[in-house]
Amino acid sequence: MSDITTQEQYDARIPKWIEDTNQLKMLEFALDSIREGGSINMYGGAEALQQVYPDLDNQQARDMLLFWMASFSFRHNLVGQ
Repeated sequence: MSDITTQEQYDARIPKWIEDTNQLKMLEFALDSIREGGSINMYGGAEALQQVYPDLDNQQARDMLLFWMASFSFRHNLVGQ
């Protein structure tokens, strides 16, 4: 999956099962917090995300992790740096 560099790409690649912006922001925040905690390699982030949000199934957690990884630089204003 290639990195997201524009708002249009970001909007188009939000996982389809995401119900609203609040849900998306909460999941992004959770993954950012897991990363900042530094206790796991983020390739294991899907499992960690499911521990925080147990209602997510395996596919949803993986989809969200991949989206989060692809959009990380864009969301943190690091595109082109």
